[in-house]
Formats: sequence, structure tokens, C-alpha cells
Amino acid sequence: MSTAKLIIRNKSLNRKGQCLIFIQYHHKGKTTLLSTKEKIEPKHWNSKDEQVKKSNSSYQDINSVIYKEKERLEHLVREAKFNDIEVDVNYVLSKFREKEAVKNEKKQYSTNVIELFNQFIQQSERFKKASTIQNYKGVKNHLVRYEEMKKMKLSVIHLDYKFYEDFTSYLIDTHQQSNNTIGKTVKIIKVFISHLEKLGIEVPKSSKDFKVQEQETTLSYVTKEELISIMALDLKEEKELEEVRDRFCFGCFTGLRFSDQELKNGTIKNNEIHIKTVKTNDNLIIPLNEYSKELISKYKKETTYQFTSISNHKYNELLQEIGKRSGLNEEITKIHYSGSR
Repeated sequence: MSTAKLIIRNKSLNRKGQCLIFIQYHHKGKTTLLSTKEKIEPKHWNSKDEQVKKSNSSYQDINSVIYKEKERLEHLVREAKFNDIEVDVNYVLSKFREKEAVKNEKKQYSTNVIELFNQFIQQSERFKKASTIQNYKGVKNHLVRYEEMKKMKLSVIHLDYKFYEDFTSYLIDTHQQSNNTIGKTVKIIKVFISHLEKLGIEVPKSSKDFKVQEQETTLSYVTKEELISIMALDLKEEKELEEVRDRFCFGCFTGLRFSDQELKNGTIKNNEIHIKTVKTNDNLIIPLNEYSKELISKYKKETTYQFTSISNHKYNELLQEIGKRSGLNEEITKIHYSGSR
């Protein structure tokens, strides 16, 4: 039986304190190491999951490369077994290097931005959250529509500062996006460009000057008295509204985001919520007060606690109705800047 495992040799460090990531191939008592050519500091390696930790700023791109190299080896082994070839370490070592040489000779990437962005999304799906992938797809859709408006096909060479100015103007004029929304879009494009550079694709130097604009937003909140009036609403005959109200109150009492309120990644013990947050992967311990305890008791189902699943959009829609019934109808002026407007 043959096995393949990603490992590091932390006793062989270069001047920067980095070591190579290898694929350890084992077959019938013999072992060989196949280099992925990727280097990291040992402290950034997760040996259990065979991947680079998030503490390394390039973890996404490095993981993408080493996963591909391991897949290439596994494909080579499957192909050999299909042809009744003995997959001993010498055969695998020679074939792996042979295919690597061919790959290096023929390695040419497309320069089409949309094709490369699709590949970027596909590779990111392995280690990014679904919400992040959705944001990536949204940016790609903007790029596609920008191409359609300009009647052109974006190439990597177009990703210069002139493109930045023109594309952000397009987002302002055509989609009336705020500066903060544009900033998030530009941030994703900068991540994409960094990904291209890691692949060895040359990008315009002026892409380094893309600016991520951020402006403070006006925050609105409910007071303790307003929260009590929301809790006092009689919604027993309207179960959907009642549950949305309870969910909102639970979020206020615990400080949990909407995405964490179902406690899928958490447990309750000793009057505390122990949870790993969905958005940031933070491990939190949150003490329960009398109100949150009451809600947990109300929505306890056998050995778990859970609200009924609902989309964020629907939740906000129903929450507005609850606010109206509670008499929360004060007008709040929010100012969003789009460009200089």
C-alpha cells in the first residue's frame, strides 16, 4: 500500500529560517521525499492538517500550490496502477521529476483576467468561507459587466492605475456604490493581483498604488429601555416574528453576530457559551445573563439549542416590522460618500 503526506523538514533551515515543504511518499517499507519547492517558517506549519497556518500571510497561495503537487502525485500513482506498473519509490520519484520538468517547460498562464479570476475563486474555495467566495464572485461579476460596458476583454496588462481610476469611477457612476463598498472591492482585487504574482505572472507595477478607501459609518443602536419594549411585545400568535424578536434580543444580550446565533460551532456549559465564531474563527467564552438563559431554555431542542434557520435579508425585513410595532420610528440620517459626493 502506498501513502502520501505533506511534511516539513524543520531541521534544514535556510538563512531566513525557512524550510521546504515536502510530499513524503511511502511504499512497501520504503520512503522518499518529493519537494513542492514551497518554503515556510516551521512555526507556520500545521502538521495535523498538513497545511500552512493562517499566521502566514501567504498561506492561501502556498496551500493551493502544495495541494496541487500532492494531487499531481496521487494522479501519477493512480495512472501507474491502472497500467499495472509497480509504484515503488524509484518509479514515483523519476516520474514526478519528469512530469515536473515538462510542466515547467510548458507552464504558460492565460492573461485573460476573468479566466484567471475564475481559477482564483476555484482555488480559494478549498480554504475560504462561503461568504468570502460569494464576495469574490460579486467582484468578478462587476469585472464582467465592466468589460461589457467597455466592449473589451481585460488582460493582466490592463490592471494598472488607469484601470483602477476608471473601474472605481464605473462603480460610482453606474452602481452608485459608497466609498466603503468600493474599498472592499478594491481590497479583493489587490488579493487577486497578489495571487497572480505568487504564480509568477507579471502585473503592472502601478497596481501597488491601488487605494482601499474606508470612511467611518454612523452607528445606530437600541437603548436598554427600547430593548425592554421590544421584549414586551406580545407576538405569541405570530411565531415567525416572535422568533426573530427573540433572536435579536439574544444577540443583544450575548454580543453574537447573526451568523453565530444558531450556536452551530458552540456549546453551553457552566452558564457560558463556548463558541468559535464563523466570520473570524475566534474562540470566545460569553457569560449568560438571566435574559439569555431564558431564551436558551425557550429554544432548547433535546440536547441542543437552535433558532429556526432564516436568511439575513428576511431577518432584517421582519426586524423592521418589530421596530415599528415597538414604536421605534425615530428618523436617522446616514451619510454615505460615493467618490467626493
